[in-house]
Amino acid sequence: MRRRPFQRLDSAIFRDKFIVRQSRKTGKEYGVSPLRIPGARALHLAISTLILLAAAQPAQAYRLYVSCRGSDKVAVIDTNTLSVVTTIPVGKSPTYIEVTRDGKYALAVSTGSRMLYVIDTRSLEVAKKLPLGDRPTGISVSPDNRQVYVVNEGPLSKDIYVFDPDTWTRIGIIMTGRAPYNVYFDPTSSIAYVTNGGSNSLSSIDVSTHSIIAELDLEDYGRPQNLAVTPDGIYAVVTDDAKDAVWIILLKAERVTKKLPVSRGSHGVDVSPDGGYVYVSGMGSDAVTVIDAYTWTVVRTIRVGRGPYGVRFAPDGKEAYVAVTGENKVAVIDAERHEIKDRVEVCGYPFWVAVE
Repeated sequence: MRRRPFQRLDSAIFRDKFIVRQSRKTGKEYGVSPLRIPGARALHLAISTLILLAAAQPAQAYRLYVSCRGSDKVAVIDTNTLSVVTTIPVGKSPTYIEVTRDGKYALAVSTGSRMLYVIDTRSLEVAKKLPLGDRPTGISVSPDNRQVYVVNEGPLSKDIYVFDPDTWTRIGIIMTGRAPYNVYFDPTSSIAYVTNGGSNSLSSIDVSTHSIIAELDLEDYGRPQNLAVTPDGIYAVVTDDAKDAVWIILLKAERVTKKLPVSRGSHGVDVSPDGGYVYVSGMGSDAVTVIDAYTWTVVRTIRVGRGPYGVRFAPDGKEAYVAVTGENKVAVIDAERHEIKDRVEVCGYPFWVAVE
């Protein structure tokens, strides 16, 4: 992403918690910056509480899919009973896992076997096995459920495979920087972002053409690993396990706006559905760091057990789930109180978590 100087501020639109710059001459929006209003967090929470009270519903149950790297299986957990429903054998060393937007399939990346295992969520059986490239890692499903991206990190590939989830055929290959690690679709646009650990960069992808359109140099910041984009598409949060930090990137301005120190070996990251909080797991510690996304400050540390990896919020934002590798458990977090509420024992070396 080649940085371009902003034009003179002709006018400003106050949108949600951001100031959007706009040219009087062309009407084009060309930059955003955070709008910090004293008491904004309290106001937001008050409004959210009123909405929740007005539309109180019983807590919804979800299925969790947990990749167990040490046992070559995927564990399926019922969040209503907090019990393992079944385990599904997949290829060697399953790492990243995701669920399609329609909930029909769970997708497990077998890094050791170089295969994508497509699990039917109704029968809980493997429906298809799709070959991948060298050392596959991250995976993401587009917001419209029309594309699945799988990252191949190894030196023999350095690319992303694109699959059509209707036919489960490969429809494209996207060349990236060195050692790409994970990919995340912007929920508000036709752009996806991929971290390049070997190139120390963040690439943006036009998903309509399957091509790299820009690259942001992160050489001065460390080695980017996993990432998440806020629901409004304004920020990307990128983990850096080399410097025990996360980087907050203002996407339209194409710049790193803040560095936040977190627990050792920062790895997994997810943003709450309302965009209010970010959870970051520290695989070299026992902690999940809680970040307030309104102020971009660390507000709490949750002790979940040794070696937390993948972390995911429930769709309603009430709970979060963390794969605790060193203890073969999934920690269940009350995401409103930021406290552990339960633990579920699973198969060996749980790595990543996906929610149906």
